[in-house]
Amino acid sequence: MAFLLMGEDMKPGYSILTVLIAALSIALFAGCGGGSGGSGGGGSGSTGVGTNPGVGINYDQEAVDLALGRAGSNAPELQTALDSVPDGHKGAMAFLICNMKDKDLTTVPSDLLIEHVEYAYRAKEEMPWGGNVSERDFCHYVLPYRAHPPEPAQKWRKLFYDEIAPRVQGMTIEQAAVEANNWAASKAQYDKDRPPNPRDPGVLVTIKNGYGFCGELTQLYVAAARSICIPTRATGVKKWGDRDGNHVWGEVLASGRWRFVESCIENCELDKAWWTKHAAVTSPIRAQVFGKREVVEMFANVLSVWEDFCYIDVTANYR
Repeated sequence: MAFLLMGEDMKPGYSILTVLIAALSIALFAGCGGGSGGSGGGGSGSTGVGTNPGVGINYDQEAVDLALGRAGSNAPELQTALDSVPDGHKGAMAFLICNMKDKDLTTVPSDLLIEHVEYAYRAKEEMPWGGNVSERDFCHYVLPYRAHPPEPAQKWRKLFYDEIAPRVQGMTIEQAAVEANNWAASKAQYDKDRPPNPRDPGVLVTIKNGYGFCGELTQLYVAAARSICIPTRATGVKKWGDRDGNHVWGEVLASGRWRFVESCIENCELDKAWWTKHAAVTSPIRAQVFGKREVVEMFANVLSVWEDFCYIDVTANYR
């Protein structure tokens, strides 16, 4: 099950060096903020991020320069990405760059980043609920180009938006969250007899394969919902409290609270799943948040911090 692989080959980020880097980044880069992050596991208060009306998300050039310095020969690609987006989108692009893991800094091309930023904003502007998505939730739960750290970076956002956006016209955000899952279910299904090979191949490969385990299917659902500006994250357990096994599923922030959804199940209602009685006696239940730099201060319930994401404890949401 892919959730177990999240970060298991990485070293925890609470070293003195990481804390110092995080503190420096908080000071230099305001990140994304201005929203409550929903109830339960969403944190309280702001990340210290400010925005100027009509300008977009603020960022500090010094923080960007630090990231570009770590990018090596790929720095021109990242600079091209920054230079190619409108002024109002530069803060979001800087947020991605300043929170990338080193492997991405040195390999991700400009066209991939440009597509993700462009279509994330297009969805925010065109979806009726987009205006209610705070900058903080937009940055952490809509903008990221992967749901799960081992996934390869891929250009999926335009493809998904073009297919899903017409299907959700006239819907509420809750209805759209279900419809995005219907779309994902039409692309891939759970198959316990065919383990994905390799694991975490990326959402485009999962669609090509037509099947996956819960981890791959949740990656697909998270991407589908994010493509239409629904704040979404991967959530799960390493081991159930009352039975063998593990699991991962999607959570969407809708109308101010986090709702869970079993990924890639057609017409699956929000907050209904086969595992709810098991979740009620399991701890911790952990959700992923992109960006380690300011999350230590933003969330009071951080479980662990890795290179470009953290786990937060959302167990209380399931009690």
